Amino acid sequence: MLQRKIKYGQHLQYGICAGAYIGPGLFSDKIIVQGSCAAEIEYHFLGKSNYAEQPPWYILGGLGYYGIHISDLYGKYDIGFYPRIGRTFNLSKRLGINLDAGPFFPLSMTSDYTTYDFNILLSGNISLLIRL
Repeated sequence: MLQRKIKYGQHLQYGICAGAYIGPGLFSDKIIVQGSCAAEIEYHFLGKSNYAEQPPWYILGGLGYYGIHISDLYGKYDIGFYPRIGRTFNLSKRLGINLDAGPFFPLSMTSDYTTYDFNILLSGNISLLIRL
């Protein structure tokens, strides 16, 4: 999935992200073209970095719409909340890598499903960070 994220702030950041997926499903050869969007809030709170004033450890909360049905387990949910904990690995003043993980709490199901089936799933992110 290709996703773009824009964040604003230093220790407390607000952000939006949007993405798209074009390719086969997880367990099929059927080509899928779908997208996602989310709003996030992130708080950097622990540690020091040689390249940035911002502490590298953070907690993140996101609420998003996911119209990406690459597997039946994740594909039946379309809106969810995901709290995560993560760390930024700063490679320079402008470049870094973010790694975060946590649970995914589905809030609604796609219209294909008639009953709501609540499951706590895993959520995670590995991303390239470019500071402007």
